[in-house]
Amino acid sequence: SCYDISSEKDADTDRYPMPQVKLDGYPLSEAEVRTVIKALTDDHPEIFWLTGTMGYYSDYETTIVQLYASYSPEEVDQRVNAVRAAANDFYQTVPDGLSEYEREKLVHDYLLDHLEYDRNVDTIDFDNNDPDIYTVYGALVNGLTVCEGYARSFQMLMNGLGIDCVGVMGESADQMHIWNSVKLDDNWYNVDATWNDREEPYARYLYFNINDDELYSDHTLSPMFDELSDSEIN
Repeated sequence: SCYDISSEKDADTDRYPMPQVKLDGYPLSEAEVRTVIKALTDDHPEIFWLTGTMGYYSDYETTIVQLYASYSPEEVDQRVNAVRAAANDFYQTVPDGLSEYEREKLVHDYLLDHLEYDRNVDTIDFDNNDPDIYTVYGALVNGLTVCEGYARSFQMLMNGLGIDCVGVMGESADQMHIWNSVKLDDNWYNVDATWNDREEPYARYLYFNINDDELYSDHTLSPMFDELSDSEIN
């Protein structure tokens, strides 16, 4: 459904609708639907055009979900192709036969060398910001991003090299933040590429493959969805 975008905007939402997803026999709550959408976007950073707008209906027999895109199908195609081209340019620089750690370090260093943190980001009113800075498109194509672009791009490139990598939500320095966890040789490590991308050379690997005790000395993990009430999720 995410790749089947209408060329006509919905008059009520001013967004581009996608085909409704109808689930017969599955009466899902709004919180369950929102959890699924969050899981989808967290697992697939390459799907970056979904809006926060959602249509939802459920009764005892069925659930209907309506999602919307920020861009027209033509613009989504252009942006997807640009992201794929940027990713492929990177993949062509990765030699064969590297260990998981060596591949991970290449991804990390590539992002730090090619991305710039948007110092003008408005951390109070997010509507004042260019939405691209939160996506893999803004990071890999425009080169200007914030923590979400760093983390989503790191995850996407790592997954493309066959390495398990996820985004982790929380807070640091009293602000909402996102970083990554990476699985290397059956062990999980934490990577915060945003905090590593500083002018001081010594800081380049301060948050690279550190354990939980080190990370959570100055990072705070957001609650898991299964710890939240339905109203908190919604």
